[in-house]
Amino acid sequence: MKPGARCGCPSSWDERRMRARSGRGPRPHARVLFRFPNLPDAGVFEFATSSWDFAESLNGVMKDLGSVNERRAGAMEIDAVEFTTPGRLGVSYCRPLLKILTR
Repeated sequence: MKPGARCGCPSSWDERRMRARSGRGPRPHARVLFRFPNLPDAGVFEFATSSWDFAESLNGVMKDLGSVNERRAGAMEIDAVEFTTPGRLGVSYCRPLLKILTR
C-alpha cells in the first residue's frame, strides 16, 4: 500500500511536511520495538520519534522486510548533524537511523 493511501495524505514526503507545518496535516510518530540479542531476558524496548527523516527511512525498511513475518537483526544509529544557516546560526541535532542487517 502506498504511503498515505489509508488516510488520504499525499504520498510525497515534501508535501506531507508542508501540510504539517501549515497545521493542515499530521506530524509523524514512528515507533520501533526491539530486543538486544545479547540480553534476551532484558525484555522489549521501544524507540519512538517524531523525526521526519526516520519516518521516511522506515518506508525503505518495510520494503526491505517485504512480507517476511520473522525476527530480523537490525542496527539503530544516531547520526549527529551540524550546519550553519544562511543567517550564520549554528544548528546541531541527532538523527536516528534504522537499518535491517543482511543475514
